[in-house]
Amino acid sequence: MVSIFTSFDLAHKGYRRVFIRVVNLSPDTNTLKQELGAKFKLLYVKENSLTLT
Repeated sequence: MVSIFTSFDLAHKGYRRVFIRVVNLSPDTNTLKQELGAKFKLLYVKENSLTLT
């Protein structure tokens, strides 16, 4: 996990938006998406390669 950002701006009352940035996930990211999607509303998932130095 690289970072977590939370914001109440633009979120409905009683809710917050959470942005999680992760690198080097296993090839089977569908399981993670399904588990998170069962508990949270996923607005989008963007997959790309990122090299940290």
